[in-house]
Amino acid sequence: MDRLLSSCSPFLLAAVATAQAPAPSVVLPAGTETIRRDNLLAYAKRLAADDMRGRLTGTEGQVMAAEFIADRFAAAGLEPLGDPDKDGQRGWLQHYPVERTRLAEHSGFRLGDQEVREGFALLPWRGDEVTCRGDLVFCGADVQRGAELHGKVPLVLPKLLGGEGLGPMQQFGAAFSALNRIQRAVARAAEGGAEVLVVGILDDEAAITSVLNYVGISPRKPLLRAGEALAELVQLDDMSRMAGGRPRIPVVFTGSKATAALLARAGIDPDAARAFARDGGDPPVPAAGASGEVEVTLALVREKTTATNVVGIVRGSDPELAGEAVVYSAHMDHVGERLDGDAFNGADDNASGTAGLIALAEAYASTDPKPRRSVIFLSVSGEELGLWGSAWFAEHPTFPADKIVANVNTDMIGRGGPSAALGQVMLTPSYRHPQYSSMGRAAAQAAPAIGLELVADDTFFTRSDHYNFVKKGIPAVFLCCAGEHEDYHQVSDHADRLDGEQMEKTARLAYVIGRTIADADQRPEVVGRCTDWLGEPRKKKASTGADDGK
Repeated sequence: MDRLLSSCSPFLLAAVATAQAPAPSVVLPAGTETIRRDNLLAYAKRLAADDMRGRLTGTEGQVMAAEFIADRFAAAGLEPLGDPDKDGQRGWLQHYPVERTRLAEHSGFRLGDQEVREGFALLPWRGDEVTCRGDLVFCGADVQRGAELHGKVPLVLPKLLGGEGLGPMQQFGAAFSALNRIQRAVARAAEGGAEVLVVGILDDEAAITSVLNYVGISPRKPLLRAGEALAELVQLDDMSRMAGGRPRIPVVFTGSKATAALLARAGIDPDAARAFARDGGDPPVPAAGASGEVEVTLALVREKTTATNVVGIVRGSDPELAGEAVVYSAHMDHVGERLDGDAFNGADDNASGTAGLIALAEAYASTDPKPRRSVIFLSVSGEELGLWGSAWFAEHPTFPADKIVANVNTDMIGRGGPSAALGQVMLTPSYRHPQYSSMGRAAAQAAPAIGLELVADDTFFTRSDHYNFVKKGIPAVFLCCAGEHEDYHQVSDHADRLDGEQMEKTARLAYVIGRTIADADQRPEVVGRCTDWLGEPRKKKASTGADDGK
């Protein structure tokens, strides 16, 4: 029996950690029952509302989410544990540095008397500002090598794979392939003398519109990079390389409404254009005498700013252990808006986990006796950009770093994938992982009493915020629903698709894990790979260091 289980609270002492038999029923700690699905669904619905605009880090929507979370923490009676003000008083927010590139407000198209100021996105190019005026020239699906485009604005309608029938990963792959093909057209347009290339999108559901959120800039969606101090802590994934790098000239992607306006300007029949974009064949021919002048103005604004985490604490009741803390974490951010204005609401990813964080805070704050150790509630942003907020907290904790004993992280607890059974929850590091800890054993003991089955899957071990705690040597567990559903990172991830029962059970399991740690005499410890959830650590062969068995 490991150190945590040998000294934990009475409600888990009845469970026997053996590999031969499942744990008997356990008495769940006081406060578990206060975590209810109606509250969880209400919080998730608010966070996934359209007015949050996809909660992209650093945007107005993410700031609104942070304010909502801070308000709920304050109402529950938590103590703020964010950055101190000039008088040393802690607020709710912890700030970290980011660099933002956005479109200047005057960017857009002028089509005669008509102005287009939204519904488009562009890839950053090797410059900051372009203003060009010329006849709009329809080039079909691609720009031909040797085309003469001086003083002209070329428009192409490449065949772009829609999202129907494709899983999220397939859509991303297809979209990045399309972006690489388009880069060749951009190069030919630049060689021909064009100052900008316009790519028309007639189907706003096309896979490429989602991927543009990662690599593009639109009127309501900036492009963010880690600020200098943050960049030293995170692994920077330059997704623009996957899109073919930064082109010589801007490439502007127009959504269906803007594309229709441009086609009309060029004298192209919209039905013929749709048939061409869908089926290929001969490109439609502009109406006789059509010659529409277009003015394109694009200007980038680069600025240094900050993004925010929200941090609160429930102080422990034990004079000796209150100086140590368990950290609960969940990310509040998502990926913003599609170029047509449809929000990526991120109900499961991760309004669900954030709703669980709020409910956990309320449970701890409202339950007596309070836990022996202190409990910190950390709502981070920047997870979708590379685990930014948790990296900053792990390096700049607002609680003594050496006194943080564990992390419990929740992400996507609202629904499982198509092959997952109701009541299954993935826990990583699992018993198969070298970072498996006594926290995982506590979870395995409590799960049957809550009505959950643990699934051993370490696919996401490095992909959510617990990983930044693990890198600091802090034991952690990550809970999420098993499998990956079809709405992952899609605009269809809406709150009405969440499973309240699954959220309630998973949040309750997170509560039991954290409460076990908070009340134990000893800190949790990493035990390494085991034979199963409650089994013994695997022995290593003396000669090779390899595990016995598989």
